Amino acid sequence: MTIRLKRILILSDAFVPPLQGMRVRHFAQYLQNNGYDCSLATEILESSSIDLPIDIRHYDFRYYRGDFTDNMRRLADKLFFRKERQFERFVEEHVDVSQFDLIIASAYLFPVSTAYRLARKHNIPLILDLRDIVEQWDAAQYLNTRHKGILTRKVAQWYLRLATTERNKALRYASAVTTVSQWHQQRLSTRNKNTHTIYNGFSDEYGSLQPVRSKTFNIIYTGKIYDFSLRNPQMLFAAVEQMLNQGADIKDLRILFFVEDHVRDHIERLAMQHQIPHLVQVCPFVKHTELLTVMQQSSICLILNNPSGDQTIHGIIPSKFYEALGARKPVLCVPADHDSLQQMVEKTGAGICADNIEQIQAFISEKYAEWKTNGFVEQKNHKMAVGYFSRLKQSAEFSYIVREVLNSQTHGSRK
Repeated sequence: MTIRLKRILILSDAFVPPLQGMRVRHFAQYLQNNGYDCSLATEILESSSIDLPIDIRHYDFRYYRGDFTDNMRRLADKLFFRKERQFERFVEEHVDVSQFDLIIASAYLFPVSTAYRLARKHNIPLILDLRDIVEQWDAAQYLNTRHKGILTRKVAQWYLRLATTERNKALRYASAVTTVSQWHQQRLSTRNKNTHTIYNGFSDEYGSLQPVRSKTFNIIYTGKIYDFSLRNPQMLFAAVEQMLNQGADIKDLRILFFVEDHVRDHIERLAMQHQIPHLVQVCPFVKHTELLTVMQQSSICLILNNPSGDQTIHGIIPSKFYEALGARKPVLCVPADHDSLQQMVEKTGAGICADNIEQIQAFISEKYAEWKTNGFVEQKNHKMAVGYFSRLKQSAEFSYIVREVLNSQTHGSRK
C-alpha cells in the first residue's frame, strides 16, 4: 500500500537581496526533508534568485517586464490588484490546486490575497507567514511615498486600504498565522487567535564559524538603507569623530558599509562632514552567500534604527541582528529604538542599544581593547542559548504548526 505524501503549495513574494527569501527557503527545505511534497510559486524580479538547496518544484511568475509597460502595470496593480489576479491565474495554470492539502503564504502583502482566494475556492486550509505588516509603520514610511506627489500618495493609500482589507479576510480564514515578533503577534491575534511568533534566525552554517584575526577593527553594516531619516549613521560618526579629537588611539578602526551603490555618496559625504573619511569605506552589496566571510572579519555589527522614541515604527528586529547572534559578534544599535529590538538585545545580552554618543564610545573602547589583545572580538556571554534562534529550530517550530493544521483540517471563520 502506497501512502500519499501530504502536498503543500507555498506562495511567496520575490526572493530579493539581501536575504533572497531565506526564511521561506528554510521552511520549504525542512518540510520537504521531513516527508512533505512541496511546490513553490514565487514572483521573479531582475534582482531575485530562485535557486533552492534541494529539489522542490518551483514556478516562476514574472509580472514586471523591465520595459516601458512596467509603470502601467504598477498602476493597474495598485488600483485593481492586477498582480494578485495574474498570479492566481498563473498558479492555476501550472498546478492542480485542488490536489494540495495545505497552502502556505509567506509574504508582506503580496501574495496574501492570492493564497486566500485559492484556499477558499478549493476548500484548503491556509497558513499565513507574515514577515512584516502594515501596522508596524506609518503609511508614508510603509509605502515609501513621503516625498512623492499627491497623486502617487493617493493611489498608494488606496492600495494600502485595499490590501489590508484583503489581508484581514485572509487572517480570519487562516487555520494558523505565524509572524516575526511578539509585537506582531499581539496585533495579528486580534484577527486570528491562532497566531504564533517564530523569530527570524541565523543559518546553521554560523554554528561552525571560528574566530578569525583581522588586520583592522571592523564595524560593519550589511543590508539596504531605504531611507536615511530612518537609518542614519550620523550618531556613530559623531562619536568616532569626538574620540579622535580627544586623542583616542583608534587608528586601526574601520567602519565598513556593504550597501547598494545609490547610497554611497550620502555615506561618504556624511563621513567627510565628520572628518572621518579615512575610516569609512563603502563596499559593494554583499550577497547572503558571502555574508559568512564578512561576519568573520567583523568586530562589531552595526544596526541602524529609526529615531529613538519614534512611536510610529514597531516590532522590527532586523535579520542582521540574528546573523550577529549566530556569529557571536557584538551588536551596536544606533540609536536605541526602545521597542522590540532593544528588548531582544537586552534579553540575549548581544550588545547595546545606544541612546547617546558616550555609550557608543564606551562600547567601542571596550571592544577595541579586546581586539588589540586577541586579534578578534567574540561575544561569549549571552544570557540565553543562541541556538534558540537558528533557522533549523525556527523551521522545526513551523513544521509543528503545519502538522497541527493538517491533523485538524480546520479553517477560520471564512468570512
